[in-house]
Amino acid sequence: MATFDLLLLGVIVFLGFQATSLALQVSGGYSATLPSPEWSVRLQVINGSTDETLLRRVVKELKECADEKLEIEIVETSSFERTSLPQTYIVSREKDLAATEQLAQRLGLDPDHISFEPLENNRKHITATLILGAESDKWLVARKSTQEEATRN
Repeated sequence: MATFDLLLLGVIVFLGFQATSLALQVSGGYSATLPSPEWSVRLQVINGSTDETLLRRVVKELKECADEKLEIEIVETSSFERTSLPQTYIVSREKDLAATEQLAQRLGLDPDHISFEPLENNRKHITATLILGAESDKWLVARKSTQEEATRN
């Protein structure tokens, strides 16, 4: 019985040292504060064109638009049925359009195609909706060629 008590006491002391060591590591600089972006967009992307591959291509492009100043989190994607919109629009779900304007600029979209309309029951905290129109391929190609030019220079 005495051997078991000593063994149990040894395990408790060992675990106490491990917990103390972990606490010292965490408080001693192992955690870091990351800088937060200037703008953050929680994005809903809706394909309003008849091109079924467009949504996938735009989502890939959106991931490349994000950086330390603009965070883009795609929280929902869907497609309109039997509808083809001619142009691409961004609907801000917040009164402050700054983040939505930054997104439009990064995508090379016309700022006149930004509007504000709040979402009812916005459980996903969506801050903007990107509605893809039939001409979305044009701005995707233009954006890619602009990126390629910047890389060459």
